[in-house]
Amino acid sequence: MDFHRGQVTRQHSDIDVIVAAEDQSPFWVALQDAGLAKGQPCRSGVVDSSMSSGGPIEVTYVETTDGHTVTIGVPDWPWPSGSFDCGTVVLEGVAMRPVSVEALLDMKTGYEDHFGEPMRPQDLADVEILRGLLKRSA
Repeated sequence: MDFHRGQVTRQHSDIDVIVAAEDQSPFWVALQDAGLAKGQPCRSGVVDSSMSSGGPIEVTYVETTDGHTVTIGVPDWPWPSGSFDCGTVVLEGVAMRPVSVEALLDMKTGYEDHFGEPMRPQDLADVEILRGLLKRSA
């Protein structure tokens, strides 16, 4: 969300990264080469929590089946069309391709239904910011 706003909105406790399942090994090697991960990646779960010098890196693995991109382990919750079509954005010297605002909003508002965990106060605030970003882009 911060990359879409062009500023850091709050203190973050982790880094969220989405990786295509077929890129898991080269991604993990790149993390190890950069000194950000040790050991082998988790192959069975949805998220890897790999301690780096800056905190945990939450890695979500996705795959495309039947024309829909889904998180591995959560096949009934496809990512919205266009989720990964954003161009590269730079924020404070860091370049990345963020997921779309629509995808972030879908993830925040659907998390409780799919995982049973209620939204945290920062998630509720994020939803309002994301809705505002969508209104401005319309």
